[in-house]
Amino acid sequence: MVIVFIGPPGCGKGTQANILKESILPDLNILTVSSLLKEKSQDESILGKDIKRK
Repeated sequence: MVIVFIGPPGCGKGTQANILKESILPDLNILTVSSLLKEKSQDESILGKDIKRK
């Protein structure tokens, strides 16, 4: 099952995902663009260095 929350920053997408995980789907994996960018920016790849600059 794939569930996608779409909306502007600060509208509660992460909050709603966490509520869903805590109440109904404990095995739900939450993936956010910001977590992916943060993880990638910490490595020394060309893309990681480019993300750090911006």
